[in-house]
Amino acid sequence: MRHQINHSPSYSLLEITLASGEKMVSDAGAMAWMDPDIKVKTNTRGGVFRGLKRALLAGESFFQNTYTADRDGSQIHLAPGPAGDIRHLAMSGEELFLQKGAYLASSEGVTIDSKFGGSSMKACSSFAQLVTETCSSTVTATFR
Repeated sequence: MRHQINHSPSYSLLEITLASGEKMVSDAGAMAWMDPDIKVKTNTRGGVFRGLKRALLAGESFFQNTYTADRDGSQIHLAPGPAGDIRHLAMSGEELFLQKGAYLASSEGVTIDSKFGGSSMKACSSFAQLVTETCSSTVTATFR
């Protein structure tokens, strides 16, 4: 999987080139356009409870899309909903805390979850600080 971020720092677009049989996952609604030889499978990735948790607490979509390339060089282009920059991170077992709604796309092995931030006075200043979104993986993730 190769990626390129175009049009930074605002209105960024993520261009991903996949090899035959390679898969990637994105938030539902992030795909701007793709080659016709990419298959799309939409599901909750982890069951109804995990989909609800992701949607209600982390601000992400209930459904996520998994894209699979039928040939080498297949391309898909993803754009975040709000204007802004996109960052890519190669992960090696660590956990990344993201702002609510920041997840855009990843390799298939990334786990997206939400965690309660505790009940400290600082965390209680807003619901966004009470619940954070986490990515954990040994592969790559792209976020906004």
